[in-house]
Amino acid sequence: MQRWLAAKPALDPRKFVQELDQWKDYQSRAQKYYNEALKNRRAEDLGALLLVYAPADAPVPRPPFKMPDTATFLALVDVATQRGMPIPSQLSHTAQELRESLSPDQQRALEERRLSLSSGWQSTQPQESPFRSLLLPEASVCQ
Repeated sequence: MQRWLAAKPALDPRKFVQELDQWKDYQSRAQKYYNEALKNRRAEDLGALLLVYAPADAPVPRPPFKMPDTATFLALVDVATQRGMPIPSQLSHTAQELRESLSPDQQRALEERRLSLSSGWQSTQPQESPFRSLLLPEASVCQ
């Protein structure tokens, strides 16, 4: 349930100013949730984590909460690939473009991040497509 609420809050983006306190609360709760998901290496959250850490201009529907981080995003793409998780073509293409544009310092940062995230992923639920509900706009609470 927490994953769903972090990905699709029951808030209307068109009423951001009127619901500012609720949006601040959502941001705080979502950040805590995604930080814990990454820390605890919950495999069922891998799809959501990819969307949250993807670059701001990634051409996919994303949750309102975002923490763009190139090294973390690319390291998570590698984790997903190693686990045999299908990645939407838009994210794969974004990852490929990012890899081609990395400076040597960024490549080193990526390698460090990849090493820190490469092991310990646990699955507590049967694996279904981790992007199914996250990428379907009609599954959103706010239409």
